[in-house]
Amino acid sequence: MGTEYICYAIPFNANNELGTVAQTTITTLTLGGTGVAEVEIEVANVAETDFEVYFTMNEETAYYYYLIAEESVLEQYGLTTQDAILDYFAQNGEASYEDVGGTIADCVEGTIMKVYTFPYNANNTLGTVNTVDILMGEGVVGLNDVMTSVEANLYPNPANSHINVSSLSIIDRVQITNVLGQVVMTKEIGANGANINIESLEAGNYFVTIYTNQGVATKKLLVK
Repeated sequence: MGTEYICYAIPFNANNELGTVAQTTITTLTLGGTGVAEVEIEVANVAETDFEVYFTMNEETAYYYYLIAEESVLEQYGLTTQDAILDYFAQNGEASYEDVGGTIADCVEGTIMKVYTFPYNANNTLGTVNTVDILMGEGVVGLNDVMTSVEANLYPNPANSHINVSSLSIIDRVQITNVLGQVVMTKEIGANGANINIESLEAGNYFVTIYTNQGVATKKLLVK
């Protein structure tokens, strides 16, 4: 529920005589919920000097900050920890209130670009912080959940036909992405574990993101 305001219209005529006072109540909208906020990062079409990135808010997210920068630049300015980046946002950051995305250009081939999202719910509580590392000219080389991560298991690994996922938390869904950040498989689970057929996947490296009701875990997977 948003904030409630009572508004009054107090009219006067040309003789400065008070007319009929009108009253109305306005309730503002509240963005997000009170649960765990999260903004998913999707990377696509990684080339030598540019890539596409898209941010998608979950229903609990009221607003978020994102950071896209070359790894060496972050190191140069001491922005190598979550606390340091949050301090930077507190002084210089501009929050986003909707899904955004587009092409990031003028990158340098062979460098690592880092992407972060820091989401907050309606109570201004920080939620799941996600990061993606992109090697320009190659693709995604790191896809991590760095906060509210949960214990989850993935086996066998390497695999060729099936994988098993399990967690003490309820697994909502499992998402598999390739090194270009493209989603190649999504499975709704709704249980503590599942057996997933991956025979449709080509041999190579993948990232398996396990979404639970308590947080997110990401595992690297080698398909033979």
